[in-house]
Amino acid sequence: MQRHRLLLILGLMLIPVLLAGCGQQSSTGGTHATPTPTPVPSPAVTKAPFPTATAGAVSLHVGATSYHPTETISVILSNQSTQAISFPDHLTDCTVIQLQRQVHGNWENVHTCLLLTPTRLHRLDAGKRLTVALVSSAARPWALGLYHATLRYSTTQSFGGPTTTIFSAGFQIVS
Repeated sequence: MQRHRLLLILGLMLIPVLLAGCGQQSSTGGTHATPTPTPVPSPAVTKAPFPTATAGAVSLHVGATSYHPTETISVILSNQSTQAISFPDHLTDCTVIQLQRQVHGNWENVHTCLLLTPTRLHRLDAGKRLTVALVSSAARPWALGLYHATLRYSTTQSFGGPTTTIFSAGFQIVS
């Protein structure tokens, strides 16, 4: 019983000594220095011109030039042509819009669809508009950087024929 008390007392005395040394760094002068956090570089707001949108009767427009990482991105597909267009889903967040982020000068797809269901074709009639909301969250935020939206469409009912790819103007995700 006495041995058990002695070990308990020694253990309790040792804990504060061990905790006192945690997280402290020693400088050459023998005093303890508070560590200074190393700044993590984040993508700065670009001053370069944003990529421009594809011009034509079928177009993509983004609701704003900048968003925060957890904001919903609004993309408007407008078909002002004289014929209906067809386009697939299973793109960003399983929608019909493919969002891309510029990484080291290349465009990379973001928030790809992971559903194991067949890809469907969607149709937008001539003279119509479609608004697509790309929803982010605190659990899955947009990464900071330069983005644009893309859409690949066909003027035929099947997707085996020729396709056209269009782009929105560039926009940023900023903190």
